[in-house]
Amino acid sequence: HRSCMLARQCVSDTVRTVTFNVMGPHSRASHNAGGSVRRNLTCLPISTIAQQAGHHAVDFWSLDVEGHELAVLSHDWEAHGVSVNALMVEDHH
Repeated sequence: HRSCMLARQCVSDTVRTVTFNVMGPHSRASHNAGGSVRRNLTCLPISTIAQQAGHHAVDFWSLDVEGHELAVLSHDWEAHGVSVNALMVEDHH
């Protein structure tokens, strides 16, 4: 039995709040709003998001966090009871 979940949350290595500047295709988390709409988002580790959804295993995880991949992946989600079978990371230079 498989299911799909789209997490409309900010993913991070720790729980924290960031300001997200909504600017269409150029949206990003930063301190320079530049005329954009600003939204505060709570970032959570992937283990917390999976546990809140009632999942202990992630079959496929597509990660695209605009250059912050290493920070997100440094969180030890397996220590929190969540295993990841396949991971696709989109790398931005």
